[in-house]
Amino acid sequence: MLFQESILNIADNTGPKKAKCLKLINNHGNRKASYLGEEIIIAVQKKRVKFKKKVLDKKIFNGLIITTKYKTKRLDGNFIKFSSNNVVLLNNDLQFLGTRIYGPISKEIRDTKIKELKYKRIISYSCITI
Repeated sequence: MLFQESILNIADNTGPKKAKCLKLINNHGNRKASYLGEEIIIAVQKKRVKFKKKVLDKKIFNGLIITTKYKTKRLDGNFIKFSSNNVVLLNNDLQFLGTRIYGPISKEIRDTKIKELKYKRIISYSCITI
């Protein structure tokens, strides 16, 4: 569960290290929180020192939430909880910007057919799916 102004880790190799949540895109109704597999708008707060890439010229990106500290209930009755809030960077067309994802992503990202078609590249780049 992420709110506006939440600090997030960036889990891909695009360059930024930390980001802040600015706006929740998939806000169903009057919800004030965002969960796993939803898109948000983020602002880059801190970047990696030795990274020089044109992607960092821009400060505001779209992001996809791949892990959260808040527990998520699965269909089989289990709860899953991660140690940090992680996102990956997307461009304006919601295409993945990086070429690698550090750490695991949750299985909820690839559950529905719509999300599987939309984020097929992210699922294939991740090494571990939990």
